[in-house]
Amino acid sequence: MAWSDDVDDRDRPLPESLLNLSVDSLPDAVLLADVSTRRIVEANTAAGELFNCQESNLIGRHQLDLHPPDDEEYTEAFTRAMEGKRVNRLENGQPLYIETMDGQHIPVEITIQRLETDDGVFILGVFREITDQLHRERRLEATTSRLATLLDALPVPAAVLDTDGTIERWNRAAETTFGYDADAVVGQQYPLFVDDDELGQVIERILDGNSLDGYETHHRARDGARIPVELYAGPVYQADKFVGIVGTAIDLSNRQQREQQLEILHRVLRHNLRNELAVIRGWTRQLSADDPEQSEAIEHLEIASGRLLELSEQAKRIRTGLLEDVRDPGSIPITKTLSLLSKQVTERDGSTMQVAEEPVSGTICHRGQQAMSQLLDNVLNHVDETQLELTVETHDRHVVLQLTAPVPVLPAGARAFINTGEETALEHGNDLGVAKAYLMVESIGGNVAIRSDVENTLASTLVVELPRMDGEDGLAPE
Repeated sequence: MAWSDDVDDRDRPLPESLLNLSVDSLPDAVLLADVSTRRIVEANTAAGELFNCQESNLIGRHQLDLHPPDDEEYTEAFTRAMEGKRVNRLENGQPLYIETMDGQHIPVEITIQRLETDDGVFILGVFREITDQLHRERRLEATTSRLATLLDALPVPAAVLDTDGTIERWNRAAETTFGYDADAVVGQQYPLFVDDDELGQVIERILDGNSLDGYETHHRARDGARIPVELYAGPVYQADKFVGIVGTAIDLSNRQQREQQLEILHRVLRHNLRNELAVIRGWTRQLSADDPEQSEAIEHLEIASGRLLELSEQAKRIRTGLLEDVRDPGSIPITKTLSLLSKQVTERDGSTMQVAEEPVSGTICHRGQQAMSQLLDNVLNHVDETQLELTVETHDRHVVLQLTAPVPVLPAGARAFINTGEETALEHGNDLGVAKAYLMVESIGGNVAIRSDVENTLASTLVVELPRMDGEDGLAPE
């Protein structure tokens, strides 16, 4: 708005009660206006500098002369300022400007105070130029925009958290990997750590100046799957103040599964090949000693060679079976799974199984049921005439099946492999089935562990964690 020439009250004297107000000592622009006429009755030197004029030229000017032409928006802003708030934005989010004598628009922050005196009511307005502040805000917005673009372009899951672990940004790779849309998690506490205390520990670690560099842990996806991840994260600073965390979580599932498959196949093949070759060497030595039963030795050699070929085919079937299982997303109710497991036990002589607190709902994938059946078969092969107990815990996104026996549930080699991945002496007929079941559970985002009873050193529990395919509270995939 152009400055008005209507300055009839310019020479109106300042009330005696306000003459002692030393506004010139203030570094910010200060204007004093009559509340009834809305005309300026006093201005300090800083006000003259802000409006690019002599402070005397401001006396008598109307309040509407101070800002660009948008009476409604500016009236609302002045109303907020009258409530004791510092105001630098209009209601629509645009900066608040004043208009100088020569028509320039300068962004300001205003605070207003109502003064009631014996000579009338006046408005004291303090104006602070915020050009530099706006410039910093725009630079920050540009940086934030570039960060958002960079995060979305990353092929790995990435997120920005505040100092309390609340998600501020969540990229597309994180949506794809963990199943949570950005709209569902932004503004919420980071939901992925399996251990509830781990998020606080990670934040504390970064607060102490220790960035995460290849920190391996597990995240639980929206569908309940446990996903092995490698975390890289560091602090975000603004004006030398810690304001948040930016980090990535690299999914290790495929890499670990490939490594495990190769390791399992290598161990089993190496062990069994060594056994079969020992047979061949033994009979070869017998042949070299000119044993009269050479025909029988030759027959044993042929059988052993055939077993070597069969072993190679068996390894191929394991790998093919795992890949085919990946393509089978079918589901089965937990109640039916328990029924099949119970039937599996009753069809065997000796052992019995009691199912404690059978759940009424929930489903798991077929591969999980097949893996559990395979593990149970190996348990039954190892624990003859034993009373087993099967308990089931159903959570929002996963199921935990616990098979307890008063004796070790699996051979020593299988127990060591499940708990530590160590290579141990293998026992024919057991370890290959356990290894396959273990890989199946891992491949669907589950977990297998052996837990010992602290009171009974012989007793142990096979713990199998499987994702739920139905989920609860709207967490399952559409």
